[in-house]
Amino acid sequence: MNHFLFILGFISLTAVTNFSQADSSVDLNNKNISSKYENSMNTSDAQKVWPAKYSVELKKYKIIFVPGFLSNVIIGLGSHSLARFAKLGEYYDEQMKWLSSIGVESERVEYFYEGTPGENAPYVLSAVMRSSKPVILVAHSKGGLDAIQALMAMDDTVLKKIRGFLAIQVPFYGSPVADSFTEIKTKQYFAKWTLPKLNISFAALESLKTRSDATDNLEAEALFLNSLGKKIPFISFASYKSKKIDFTNPWQLTTGQDTIMFYSRTIMERDNGLKNDGLVPVKSAILPGSNYIVAENVDHAVPVMYCQILRFDRIKFLKTTLRLLLDQKNKL
Repeated sequence: MNHFLFILGFISLTAVTNFSQADSSVDLNNKNISSKYENSMNTSDAQKVWPAKYSVELKKYKIIFVPGFLSNVIIGLGSHSLARFAKLGEYYDEQMKWLSSIGVESERVEYFYEGTPGENAPYVLSAVMRSSKPVILVAHSKGGLDAIQALMAMDDTVLKKIRGFLAIQVPFYGSPVADSFTEIKTKQYFAKWTLPKLNISFAALESLKTRSDATDNLEAEALFLNSLGKKIPFISFASYKSKKIDFTNPWQLTTGQDTIMFYSRTIMERDNGLKNDGLVPVKSAILPGSNYIVAENVDHAVPVMYCQILRFDRIKFLKTTLRLLLDQKNKL
């Protein structure tokens, strides 16, 4: 029941939010590979999306999926029969099933307690160290921040096991939504009351606040990521959805026209000019040192979990991004 209460509370509170401008100094001179991504996602030729040789290549690695903030809540929804019927709680599930079908090992990092990226990093590090094969990390949202902290904590021997890093909608420069929940008193009270009941620390939410090089000393992380991008294939995936909510039609969500992200997405774009996926601005999701993809009409959750309203081919997405990673690896 706590899972449902938090989600309902999140919807109601984000509906009335004004967001501050994210202060991002992302270097957009990183290589843009969006056209390659779009060509693959738009083709109906399965052999162009995933030629057979890539299945052979991928069997050399283990794919470790790192989920984002509220992953315990989302995955926990799967324990409810109604939620299972609606496919709620399937976080990376269909991707792992596909990988298993082609003989590729995979694992989803699971947290006993969701904390800050520094506190969650050992879970990621442990998964990497357990693998008998080289590893490709696929991280979503805050999971990308957890993965970065894990990477920075690895010694050279362990770091050599990392053969690719796919960062999906990762808020490297933070999210204005987190600013709202940590700075506005009513929302702060809601978060502080609810999160501990779900085994999530309030500090985990605070770690998602907007950050800048000037005020948050991100230079060390940026230098590390720039260096990492020269050694291993490294792709950032950012997205936005431009369709805005019609505030004269409060039932827009129930008509199947959009997702729960449309409130926060619209306000961020309307008031601050930030293209975003509903939680993370595009500029915040392009990490230093990475090649990057910017995709249109993709909300924050749909690349990694089922969505009844927005149709999105998650297997094709994974095939496309993994192929681009493997292609990049062969050029390093």
